[in-house]
Amino acid sequence: MKKILHYITLWSVLFSISTFYGQINKSTGTRITDNTIDKELRTNAILDLDSTSKGFYLPRMTTAQRDALLQDMSKDNGLAVYNIDNDCVEYWSARASKWMSLCGTLPPAELDIEAGSCSTIIFNGFPMVHGKPQAQQGIAFDPEKQFISLRLKVNQVGTYTISVISDNGYFFSGEGQFQAIGTYQIILKGMGTPVNGYEDGGDTLKFIINGKESTVCTNTEMLVIPADLKYTFTSTAHQAQGKYYVGAVASAAKDNKIQVNVKVIDGGLATIKATNAVVGLTFEGTKMLTSNTVDQIILEPIAGQNTPLENIQERYALTFAVNTVDPTGTIGSATAEVVIAETKIDAQFDEATFGTKPYYQEAELTEEHTIKLPVKVIGSGKSTLYLKGAGGIVFKAEDIVFNMPAHSDDLQEVTFKAVAGTLPKANEVNLTLSGDDPRFTIENGTVLRLPLTIKPVQYTLDCTSIKTSRGAMPYNKPIGEQYTIQVTADVTVVGEYEINTDLAIDGILFSTTRAGVKQAFTTTGKQEVTLYAVDGTKIPTNKGEYTVGLVANDTSNTTCSQVKLKVGYNDINILVLFGEKSNTTTPRSSDALFFIGKNSSGKHRFGAGGEFTETGEVTVTTVKIFDSNFVALRAQLVTDILAGKYNFILISGQAALYGVDSDLADALYKYVTTDQGVLWLQSRYYHANRESSINYVSTFRLNRPFQMASIPGGLKPNGYDLIKQFNGGNDLIANNYGNDKNYNMIVANPNEELTKARNGYEYKRNTNGKFYDIHWYMARSLTNFGSIDGAGSSFRALLADRGTQFGDARGLIFAHKTHKNMIWAPIAEDWFEGTLKVGTHINANGEPFHVDQTGNVDVTNIGAFIANIWTTLMERIANK
Repeated sequence: MKKILHYITLWSVLFSISTFYGQINKSTGTRITDNTIDKELRTNAILDLDSTSKGFYLPRMTTAQRDALLQDMSKDNGLAVYNIDNDCVEYWSARASKWMSLCGTLPPAELDIEAGSCSTIIFNGFPMVHGKPQAQQGIAFDPEKQFISLRLKVNQVGTYTISVISDNGYFFSGEGQFQAIGTYQIILKGMGTPVNGYEDGGDTLKFIINGKESTVCTNTEMLVIPADLKYTFTSTAHQAQGKYYVGAVASAAKDNKIQVNVKVIDGGLATIKATNAVVGLTFEGTKMLTSNTVDQIILEPIAGQNTPLENIQERYALTFAVNTVDPTGTIGSATAEVVIAETKIDAQFDEATFGTKPYYQEAELTEEHTIKLPVKVIGSGKSTLYLKGAGGIVFKAEDIVFNMPAHSDDLQEVTFKAVAGTLPKANEVNLTLSGDDPRFTIENGTVLRLPLTIKPVQYTLDCTSIKTSRGAMPYNKPIGEQYTIQVTADVTVVGEYEINTDLAIDGILFSTTRAGVKQAFTTTGKQEVTLYAVDGTKIPTNKGEYTVGLVANDTSNTTCSQVKLKVGYNDINILVLFGEKSNTTTPRSSDALFFIGKNSSGKHRFGAGGEFTETGEVTVTTVKIFDSNFVALRAQLVTDILAGKYNFILISGQAALYGVDSDLADALYKYVTTDQGVLWLQSRYYHANRESSINYVSTFRLNRPFQMASIPGGLKPNGYDLIKQFNGGNDLIANNYGNDKNYNMIVANPNEELTKARNGYEYKRNTNGKFYDIHWYMARSLTNFGSIDGAGSSFRALLADRGTQFGDARGLIFAHKTHKNMIWAPIAEDWFEGTLKVGTHINANGEPFHVDQTGNVDVTNIGAFIANIWTTLMERIANK
């Protein structure tokens, strides 16, 4: 399999590297490499660097900066830096308590040539001409006999390396160390062979001391007299042999060379160079020639000048240079050139990858659209590449440097980014590969086929819009299509879609897909979608509320969480504790009829498919306080209430509350405070027909109602005490405003959940434009304008005189502020028992009138009010 070269950056990290798990044999440590051949991490290495083209770069500091580190170096034993003052790697030794040099046992010394000693430099083994040493071109130096002696001033102990160079094939050098500061005389031995000779003048020598050029003795000169070397080129046109590629090192091992034939007149050591600085190549050859012969000198690339820098043109002329006294006569008309190969690649289109940004038909390209194209480099070089297609499609890979591969099957990956264009409505588009360099060619085809896909559907769901076709799934019967889920989708891209519930409810899943066929958006914008039961034959059997999510099974990736769905409504078990004023078998109200009767449409108001609201099964149990067996019945009620048998309790009729003993009161209190259900607590209405005020509970707790018969077990105050208990132990004031003719008892807040109009039961107005009163004991002629002052109490008024004008201070029916399902209704009158009177508030089937009537005269809004509040309470319990 072909290998793709990956180039990484070598990070400079030492001694503080964290431990990683390498990818080779899971060794502990890190190996960083620019090599394409995997090697195991070295056994004892925490950091293994592998490169033939990059080095390891230590922190660089001056001596002063290094010494500034000396704060608590006992903790930094082995700390390493590169000292740029002495050009050496150093590390801190805690044992020696000093910086040690990796250049030697000592750091480089601080020294220079002694000032004023230039005239005392001795050139041993050289004849002196006019005070200057003289050498012979082509005659090698003898280091044992030819050397320089000079004086040095040492300012800091350490090692030294000193070279005297000429750039003419010879040099002097010496090295060692100074253990003490002071002035020293040292010897620098001569080596090499002078290449060039001069009729006049010579070579200016440079003194390099510990890597730095000295500024002392800058005019020291070595004379080199020319040899008798004389020869001529017999070959005229020379071309560098072998192949040359930009960035690839040329060498004799690769057969990179130039052959020059010569005719020798006077022999000697001949040196020939062929150079082109623009392309970065120099060839050089040296050979000892024999007089009166013909010979051949081989010029080879020299290190540091053996890598072609460009291939803008095919051929580059090389300039010859020789070490004879007459270069023109030696070279004559001979020329040389080198041919640099053009940049050439073989693109592997079948191995192209297309990034992470999808390519959709008719989509506009962005720079996030990328293409990675592996190429085989046949000829190295540099070029900007393009992939272009019809309709202005352009991808660009800028200034790509192609490197000759280490192995013939290695590939180099080129990354293109989209520049411009819109993709066509097609399954693919052809892109043509090209380069902007004039000497750039592509082998084996230039066409890349870019596959395109249809852009998938895109939309978002408005999770706040979720609704169901009915309040709950049907219970114990096939779900069919009776229960569906609706949600609004905002479509931005049309196409097939599928939305499902993520969890099954009683084995039932919902989906927009019908009979295995996905639905499709054909237009954009907001539109409602419907989820149906996947299997309509499934039967929900476990009542309750379930939480599911809506999940798009497509590319839109949209979801809605915490969607609440119900299976079956709660059954509602109603208890009516009824107490008429006398022990009659014909009560004049029928509260129970409201819950179990049918409307004129023939449909039940509650239960499955209820016309007012859908609930579970509704049952009503009525217990009368004047029943001869009431004491036993009351004890059973306590047991049943504590056992959770009832979830809607009505205490109705002026005598009913007097039948509540302490045990029943405690059970009712626990029932309310543990939120088991609704308590409609009806108590007596205070009517005075005059201006009057009383402490309500204190007045009525033992005040026997007019014409009330004896209750089995006796009259009990605990029911009225329960009112105080719900009010933090405090009594409330009942008032009658007999002189306030503007009294108007109406709904306090028409938008209140409990009292807002439902099912068409709006609150009607009289001919004066005022709302009809909601009052069970209205007798304006008797100035019977009663109310309860609930200001600052635990209750808030649902009915209040003139609505919000007086607020809780003049209320008639109240909701508890903490226990929202506890309703207090101090409305029971002497002349009528219960809440709803047949013929006035409801018809014979318990259906409320839209406005109450007495003798075909509209009088009050009681029927509408009770229809609204009791329906809301039933809905609460059904959905609890």
